[in-house]
Amino acid sequence: MSDTTSTSAEGTTAEGTESTSTEETGTTTTETSAETSTETTGEAELGDAGKKAIKTERDARKVAEKERDNLKAENDRLRRSNAAVKGTDLEAIKAEIRAEFTAQLSETTIKAEAKGRLHDPSDALLYIKPAEVNGEDAIKAAIDQLLKDRPYLAAQESGGKPWGDVGGGKTPSTEPEPATPEERMRRAYSSK
Repeated sequence: MSDTTSTSAEGTTAEGTESTSTEETGTTTTETSAETSTETTGEAELGDAGKKAIKTERDARKVAEKERDNLKAENDRLRRSNAAVKGTDLEAIKAEIRAEFTAQLSETTIKAEAKGRLHDPSDALLYIKPAEVNGEDAIKAAIDQLLKDRPYLAAQESGGKPWGDVGGGKTPSTEPEPATPEERMRRAYSSK
């Protein structure tokens, strides 16, 4: 759907296409709203500058969230080290460290068990919560249940060797190797 209606500035026509008019050349460029169908209705009314501003804001938010997570981890580490120096409740800190280590160990065990069985082993962590499974048998059972519920996550079995022959390289001969050098010469110079 293309609309040739032009406006004096950037705007949206009644059909939902965005038109931009250039005064120097007198040409009109149109873009369909199908390209922006994933955007919200509020974004569809924005011009290029508005869309660029939203993209910049979203990128800044991602960076800020990542920085927040890094600072939170650093804060936790410093809090533990300060508590160890001050002599506060060390048992609570040790228990917290053990819980973090156990959670990381459980995640690693789930990924290791899922390797080879799931296309992407990290997908197992999306569906299996490390706190809900304890022990290797429970993890195996959880992955079996996951594969039963969502078979599309299973790893694709690939054959031992690739299919097809591209014709490259030396191909084996169908004739047996000549027994003597004279027979080799006879074969080489004989006309078939």
